[in-house]
Amino acid sequence: MKTLCIFLGFTSLLYIIGCKTPTQNTSLEIEDSVRTYLPILQGDKQDIIVKVKNTGKTPLKLEDVLPSCACTDARILNSLIPPGKFGYIQMKFDSNKNIGYAGIYTTIVANTAQRYHTLFFEINVVPDANKTLDYEEIYRDNLMANKFYLREATRGMSINKDYKTN
Repeated sequence: MKTLCIFLGFTSLLYIIGCKTPTQNTSLEIEDSVRTYLPILQGDKQDIIVKVKNTGKTPLKLEDVLPSCACTDARILNSLIPPGKFGYIQMKFDSNKNIGYAGIYTTIVANTAQRYHTLFFEINVVPDANKTLDYEEIYRDNLMANKFYLREATRGMSINKDYKTN
């Protein structure tokens, strides 16, 4: 009985090991892997389509896409790409929480010898002139917000100071 259990365990192990197919590596090429986009207004979105070509002899499997910033969503449109064909990755940059220069690295994970591939894009986010206050508007708004404080101060009423004098 003990011999039968050992024999069954050993053959099961050989069966499991024998069923695994080795992963075949291929190669890929990212079209325009470094990009510079025109400036956009804060709050706008930039749509980005990345074209990936399978330059190897076996099918290319795009496993994951990892942008370096949460402001960018990425979605693989074709995860399995035949040899010599193209696949696409759709990305969307949301400029809502950015102002100024933004440089985003995106890592593409695939069944290649290198395994990790990098795409980089840069974009400038400019504030909307209709929503940005100038100094006079900021000063006026502060005066209106502190109107009561100014009235008390000019009438000679006591006010709390957050500093100490001799």
